[in-house]
Amino acid sequence: MTETPDTRVDSDRRELSTSTDGPAGPDPSRIENPVASQHENAPLSLEDVFGILRNERRQHVLSYLLITDDEPVQLGHLAEHIAAIENDKPIKALDSQERKRVYVALYQCHLPKMADANVIEFEKSRGTIESGPNIDQLEPYLDVPGGDEPTSVPVHYLVLAASGVVAYLLAALMTPSGSLAGGAVLAMGFATFALMASRARAN
Repeated sequence: MTETPDTRVDSDRRELSTSTDGPAGPDPSRIENPVASQHENAPLSLEDVFGILRNERRQHVLSYLLITDDEPVQLGHLAEHIAAIENDKPIKALDSQERKRVYVALYQCHLPKMADANVIEFEKSRGTIESGPNIDQLEPYLDVPGGDEPTSVPVHYLVLAASGVVAYLLAALMTPSGSLAGGAVLAMGFATFALMASRARAN
């Protein structure tokens, strides 16, 4: 379900109220915890994975990090990127309140939660975010552009769509019942594309 600004605020408040890190920063007793460091690369449970991904803002954070080639991301830039998506407007058109709303929620709630799960690395003093050792466990559940063959499915789609349209037009012009034949060609083309796309996702 798509989140609205009101539901995002309510969700952020609930998560912040249950977080062990308050607005003032992390609990000093949790810093350099040897027990926690032993499990830094431990696989995340499905409950943990979907607990992180159930929030749309965290999905945006992870998707953005996965396309930045492991370069550190500034919190301010990340907040602007997400605010632009949420408000469906260019970054230059955002007002200060729209930027601040996302910035504060990321800083106080979402980034610490993902850092605790070692999905990201969050340097509060520098305001930078990087991919963490566990981010790969969440990538299969995210809609991230790119990959080893980023253009394979779109190219097939365009070829099939163009061929179907041409066949439809030719059939419609040549015979009275040609529109039915052309429609059948289109249906077969899109069915083939759907099968190819599902196989690509499986691989």
